[in-house]
Amino acid sequence: MNFPKILFTVLAVFSLAFLGSCHKHDSATDVTIEFESPAEGLILISGDTLDIHIHYTADAMIHNVEVKVLNETNNNEVVFSYDEHVHAEESYTFEDKVPLTVTENSIFRIETTVTGHDSEDDTFTEEVHFEVHKP
Repeated sequence: MNFPKILFTVLAVFSLAFLGSCHKHDSATDVTIEFESPAEGLILISGDTLDIHIHYTADAMIHNVEVKVLNETNNNEVVFSYDEHVHAEESYTFEDKVPLTVTENSIFRIETTVTGHDSEDDTFTEEVHFEVHKP
């Protein structure tokens, strides 16, 4: 058994894991969240696709972004969820498409939250309401 070779391999793996991990950066204390799409009050028809386009700007690192689409008419059923550690330098854009189907006219809410690393970091949340009508 080649002990120095094994030791080197173990140290290399731990070094890469440490270097690739999240480092403490200043968390944002001011974040602007702009919903480019959907617009407040949008009305879709069941089977349409919801285009989501949200732009975030901040005074420091954006660490975590969460986006949820909830059907308020159906007991706040979560129909889409995104929760990522994004580590974006002062700007981040989220885009996705979500097909929506309903059996009754429904009110939806899309909400997004930006948080830092620690529980004492500031939290920023914005939401938009829209409707999906049955055909």
